[in-house]
Amino acid sequence: MTGETIAEEEEETDMTPDQLEVRIGNLLDTCTFTVFNYTRRGLFDRDKLIVLTLLTFQIMLREGKIDAAEYDALCKGARSPAPPPITDDLSRWMNEGQWAAVDALAAVP
Repeated sequence: MTGETIAEEEEETDMTPDQLEVRIGNLLDTCTFTVFNYTRRGLFDRDKLIVLTLLTFQIMLREGKIDAAEYDALCKGARSPAPPPITDDLSRWMNEGQWAAVDALAAVP
């Protein structure tokens, strides 16, 4: 190849910043899906949902769709030391421990 041919090819492959951003997004999506497919093949069925959930959370964190503080509170399972009294309607399907965890999540900014 001559120097002119290489320069012509570079001109043809130059992308605008918007095109480059779209291309990088497409590459990230493809790589993420490919890694997930290879990973899920080696997992037991009971573990696939856990891995998928963790992968989804990481994608959402990277895209800014969920806040890191909310994610930490959800994963750590923080409980409020003194939650308000539980109502009768809630007590039919939620116990005191669950209510304390929900109250702690309500305090997350």
